[in-house]
Amino acid sequence: MLEKLVTFGTVSNRNLLMGDPQAHTLKRKLLATERFENESAVKQYLKERCLVQIFQLADEKERSFFEHFTIAILKPEYND
Repeated sequence: MLEKLVTFGTVSNRNLLMGDPQAHTLKRKLLATERFENESAVKQYLKERCLVQIFQLADEKERSFFEHFTIAILKPEYND
């Protein structure tokens, strides 16, 4: 069961846990909330509390429609 959707969209940097926080939008947004003391706390939160699900859609137009529809309906907290 989905507790809360925090972000949804296309990613170019799939190394969310080990990647540079300035290069990954979700990490940067979580650090900016001041709920986390540092990058290590964000990594721990992502490891323990978050799930990543990947949908691969070959058609670029279909992918874009799906992404926008999902964001509009579910209103993820950390999407702009």
